[in-house]
Amino acid sequence: MTDNPQDPQPVEQEAAPPAAEPQNTAPEPTPPSENMIPKSRFDEVNERMKKAEKALEKITKAQQDAERQKKIAAGETEDLIKELQPKAERLGTLEAWLTDQLEAELKSVPDAHRSHVDAILSAIEKPEGKLQALRAQLAILGAAPAPKPAPPNLNAAEGTKQGGGHGLTRDEILAAEGMGMSLEDYATWKVKYQERK
Repeated sequence: MTDNPQDPQPVEQEAAPPAAEPQNTAPEPTPPSENMIPKSRFDEVNERMKKAEKALEKITKAQQDAERQKKIAAGETEDLIKELQPKAERLGTLEAWLTDQLEAELKSVPDAHRSHVDAILSAIEKPEGKLQALRAQLAILGAAPAPKPAPPNLNAAEGTKQGGGHGLTRDEILAAEGMGMSLEDYATWKVKYQERK
């Protein structure tokens, strides 16, 4: 070899250590458990169960209707009347309240649109449908709906007893319980609500 710096000199390369086998860091897949159910099979069974529940519900309702019809045919209507009387009274009370609400909200319809709204409402039979249609028309017209009256007293037989020192009627107590409010919280809310009026 020459001492010429421009001549490339062979460089001895160290032998690289042999490449280690790549390590697989991913865990080995575990064999499927014997209790695993494919999703498609689960969906299939679940759908069948839902259909069976609906069929059972229809059969049960049909049997109840058949029993009622037998009682009616046999003249045993007293039990049915006792069963349906409270429901009929509640229905009557609710329909009266809806009618009152409808009349109150009809007052907020501008005179220029009254005949149009009356025509729409005359095509609807049930009071709840009329009330929904009226509210939709009021929203379209931009008219403010009338203030909502107090809900009906569905327990009229129980009256409006005062109790507990909180100044709430029996109906208000039931409403508070139904909403999960304490009687004190309901009474506080009632006072604030009345102040806003």
